[in-house]
Amino acid sequence: MSTAFTFEAVADNIPIENGEVSLALDKAGNPGIAFSERSSGQIMVARRNDGTWTAEPVPGGFIGSDSRAWLAIDSLGNPRLGYRDLNSGLLTHAIKSAGQWSFASIATRLTPLQIPTGVGIHHFALHPGRLDTDSRDVAYFAYVDLATNGIGFAHTGQLGPTPVAVHVAENDQMRFGGPSAAFDSSENYFVGYFSIFETGAPQDSFTVREAHVVDIEQGTFSTPVALDGPSQAIDINRPTSIARSFSGG
Repeated sequence: MSTAFTFEAVADNIPIENGEVSLALDKAGNPGIAFSERSSGQIMVARRNDGTWTAEPVPGGFIGSDSRAWLAIDSLGNPRLGYRDLNSGLLTHAIKSAGQWSFASIATRLTPLQIPTGVGIHHFALHPGRLDTDSRDVAYFAYVDLATNGIGFAHTGQLGPTPVAVHVAENDQMRFGGPSAAFDSSENYFVGYFSIFETGAPQDSFTVREAHVVDIEQGTFSTPVALDGPSQAIDINRPTSIARSFSGG
């Protein structure tokens, strides 16, 4: 017999932007949701404890209407966010600990130039640290680097270089978008995304791809694999979504 869905109001009277939300569970299975307020872009984090939802603004945390704040709950139960800052366009990592939020900009530029640049669509996940305990709660980011239009990877740990390229364009007609990421049961890190080849026709050619970390200490990724395509599309305005099964599928 199937179990019926139930619906709960998370935050009343807060209009959200474009329905862009992010859901995460803590170790006890309590849900948390990150979203942004429509008029200002103010990031809100709502969490349910003992059956009651509470929502709070993240001080200084603002995103644009074309962005999303990704939420994760770390092993200590602290909420963490990965988002593109509204004013700077930089990839930002926010952590709430002991009742206070702290913020750090993540280096994302994939070329040697030290000019700060922003990111496009991005994704964020915390290392589970069940097998590699030293990496527990290290934040892993996959993103589009606006300076090079490549897919990049960055992390907050001490093991291996950051940032590094996942896939860079072979020519001026290629660009990338929609990265998403997941860890499998062996704590391997996989990135899904799509590449777009500008044909000059109304419909560009796009391919869904996957790559994964080969050696975190060397900062190397596998050769990207085409999962689907090439196909034709006028535009793609939503990111990919990737999940790994416990059997590695």
